[in-house]
Amino acid sequence: LKDGHEYKGARGQRDWWVWVFFVLLLAASFYVYEAALAATASLGLLWLYLALFDRARFRRHGLWLTGALLAAGALAAPHLLDPHSWGRPATLSGPLREAWRGNWKPLAANLVSGLGTLSFKGDTLVTYNLPGRTVFDPVVSLFFYGGVTVCLARWRRPAYAFTLFWAVMGMMPTLILGEWTSTLHSKAAETPLMVLPALGAVEAARFVVRRFGVRWARAFVAGCVVWLAAVAAFTARDYFVRWGESPETRAAYFQNLVAIIDYLNGSDDSGDVALSSPFPDQPLDPFIAEMRLRHTDLAIRWFDARRALVFPNAARSLFILPPNTPLDPYFAERLDLRLVERVHLQPNDIDPYFDVFEWHPLVAFDRFVATSVLTVTVAGETSLLPASFGAVELVAYGVPETRITSGGMVTVMTVWRVLDPEVLPAPPHVYGRAAAIFVHALGPDNTLVGQEDRLDAPAWNWRAGDAFVQLHRFPVDAPPGTYRLEVGIYNREDIQRLPVLVNGAVVDDHVLLGQGVEVAE
Repeated sequence: LKDGHEYKGARGQRDWWVWVFFVLLLAASFYVYEAALAATASLGLLWLYLALFDRARFRRHGLWLTGALLAAGALAAPHLLDPHSWGRPATLSGPLREAWRGNWKPLAANLVSGLGTLSFKGDTLVTYNLPGRTVFDPVVSLFFYGGVTVCLARWRRPAYAFTLFWAVMGMMPTLILGEWTSTLHSKAAETPLMVLPALGAVEAARFVVRRFGVRWARAFVAGCVVWLAAVAAFTARDYFVRWGESPETRAAYFQNLVAIIDYLNGSDDSGDVALSSPFPDQPLDPFIAEMRLRHTDLAIRWFDARRALVFPNAARSLFILPPNTPLDPYFAERLDLRLVERVHLQPNDIDPYFDVFEWHPLVAFDRFVATSVLTVTVAGETSLLPASFGAVELVAYGVPETRITSGGMVTVMTVWRVLDPEVLPAPPHVYGRAAAIFVHALGPDNTLVGQEDRLDAPAWNWRAGDAFVQLHRFPVDAPPGTYRLEVGIYNREDIQRLPVLVNGAVVDDHVLLGQGVEVAE
C-alpha cells in the first residue's frame, strides 16, 4: 500500500494471489525460526492500528488481512501446537517471570542492554558477532535515530507506524534477554533496522535541499555514499578477516573437527574410526561430520576421551584425538596407541592440531577387562559378570581408590558391551537414543551419599558388538564407614531404568558392585 492509494492489479482488480503468497510466506516463517514469532506480532499491531486510526483503509483491507492472518495461523498450527517447538522461546520466561513477581530489575537491565546493541555495546558472543561490535557506527546511528524520529512524527501514516512495529517486535527477544546472543535474537528485525537509517538520511537530504540548495544536497549525498562505502569496507574487514579468522571464532565453529573430517575424506583407510569429541551427542559434532564426510567407507564411533572410550568391534582402527578432549590419565596408562601423525592447523588456533593413532580395539578392550573386578550383587545374590541390561551388558568394573577421606573423590570405571541398541527406544521428536549410567554411593540404610549420572559414549551411536568404558567421578561427603556402590542405566527421555535380566527374566534395575569405598577418619 502507498499512502492514500489502494494497490490493484494491472486491470484495476485486487490481486488475490498477493494475499495467498503472503499467507504462505508468513506460515513458512513460523517453521523456519522462532524469531518470526515475535516479529509476526507486528502484523497484529498493524491490524489493531488500522482498526483504530485508519478506518477507511481497514474497511478496504481489514477483512483480507484478518483472513490472511487466520489462514497463516491454521497452516502453522501443527508446528505451533507442538510443545517441543516452544523450547527456545521458553528462554524468554526468566526475566518475565521475575517481573511478574515484582522484580523488574533483570528485565530493565536487559532492556537497556538490548537497546545498547544498536550503538553502544554489541553482542559479545563470538559465535554470532565480533564481540562488542554494535549494529551501527556513530554516524549511521545518527541517521537511525533520525529515522525513528521521522516515524514517530508521522505515526498517523501506516507505512511509518508499521516500520516501528516491525523493528520493536523483531527486537523483542533481545529487549527481554539483553545483548547476549542479540545478533541471533534480533534476526527478524534486520529489515526495518536497516530501513530506518536510510529513512533518516533521505529526510536529512531533503532538509539540506530546502535550507541550503541543491549543490549542498549533492555534496551531502556524495558524503553519504563515501561513508556507506567506508562502512562496507570496515564491515568486510571486521567479519571476513578479524572475526572470521580469529582463534576464538574458529574454535566456536569447530575448525578442528572440520579439519579432522577433511583428513578422513582424504584418507585411504576404511572401516571404523574412534573419534574423541567434546560434543559427541547429536545434534552437535556428529551433524557437522555427517554433512562434511564424503568417505562412505568410514564409520565413526563418537565419545569424549576425558571420561569414556569406545572400542569398535574391529581388529584394527584409527583413533583420532584432538587436544580439546585429552585422554584421561586412567585411560592413557592402559592404552597402546601408535602415533601415525600429528596434523597441524593454524599455530594460533585454540586447538592447533590433532593426533591420528592406530590401535587394536579388541586387544585394548581385553586389557581393561583383565585388570577389572568381575563380581556383582543382583537382587541379593552374588554373581559373576556380565550382567545384562537388555541393550548393553556390564562386563567389568574397577574402583582405583577404595579408601578416601570425607569429601574426597571416588572414581568408578565400568566396562560395557553393546548387545541390542534397539531395546532403548528413540522418541520421534528427538535425534536419537539418549541414556545415562548412574553410580550411587549408598550408606548402611541405603542413604545416598554421593552420585554421578553421565554417559560420554552416547547411546545414539551404540552398535551391537562394540564396547565402551565409562568413568564416573564424584565426591562422597559422609562420616567414616564403608559405602556400597550401585550401578544402573536409564533412558534420559522418561528417566526409566533399564531392567537387569537373568535368563531373560527381570530381576532388578541395578547391580551392587563387589567393591565399595571406605571413608576414613
